[in-house]
Amino acid sequence: MYSKHHKSGLNKTQLSQIDGLDMWSCISEADKCSRTELVYNIDDIADYGAIRVNDWKYIYGSTNNGRADRWFGNSGKSDKYVYDIEAVLSSKVATSLAGVITQRQIKEKGVNLYINLLNEKTLLRLRQESTIKCAEVNEKFQSSLYQCDLLQSPCLFNISNDPCEQINLLQDKSVEVTKLVQKLVTYRKTIVKARNAPRDPKANPINWKNTWINWKDYENIETKKQIINYPSIPAVGLLGATVVTILFIVTTLIILKLKKSKICKGGRNNNCWFGNFEERDEEIIPNRKGSFFESRELQSQVYLKQNIRTVY
Repeated sequence: MYSKHHKSGLNKTQLSQIDGLDMWSCISEADKCSRTELVYNIDDIADYGAIRVNDWKYIYGSTNNGRADRWFGNSGKSDKYVYDIEAVLSSKVATSLAGVITQRQIKEKGVNLYINLLNEKTLLRLRQESTIKCAEVNEKFQSSLYQCDLLQSPCLFNISNDPCEQINLLQDKSVEVTKLVQKLVTYRKTIVKARNAPRDPKANPINWKNTWINWKDYENIETKKQIINYPSIPAVGLLGATVVTILFIVTTLIILKLKKSKICKGGRNNNCWFGNFEERDEEIIPNRKGSFFESRELQSQVYLKQNIRTVY
């Protein structure tokens, strides 16, 4: 989190005290890394764990009765395995990176750009630098005192000098062991209780056509009869009455509108309700002194009298 915060240009002091370090300069600029210790694991259920501080790695406990406490796989140096450089250089990743680098070189012409296309020489050099080489164990450390047996006792290794963890220095470095154990005790105080669930026999692949699957995603769906709550009879009646009332009002307004349109078709002499006031003010209300609203009221009265006489 601290590294991402730094990369975004933000101030890491804005973050609360979380478990992490700012490693951005170490990752992007090959500066000295601020991380000097790492907890591999602390498992209080199976009672095993490991921690590294600087060059020292301390391991205790084992699982599966020690069946996994050894080296696995080949070293990668056998003549049976050929490293196909051409396949790497022509891969989708290599060709995509080559296109991006070439584009940047063209775009930033004249600028010191130290990114070069990957070639066979560079590829072999990088492979050589990244290969871990196990040193030959001299006669002194070949005795049983320096062999690691986690079923009997913890083990201590110097990772810088012994990256393959072949020499157990637990007997010779008691001070370092004490420091590492104290570190583990400190970290153990921050442990959150494990929520490991017991094994579920339903997960057996034999129950799923011999396929490893997220068996909990599939559940038996029960068919249940749904009860629909219909509205009561009074509620239906009230709703119907409301709809009828609204329709009646709308219909009445439409009829009045049609009558008004028919009356006004005769022109000015038919005294259309609220017609052209600019043309009729003097005719309807000659020499009358009053407000605008009084004039409109008088005009409405004249209209109603004429239309009532016409209807009857």
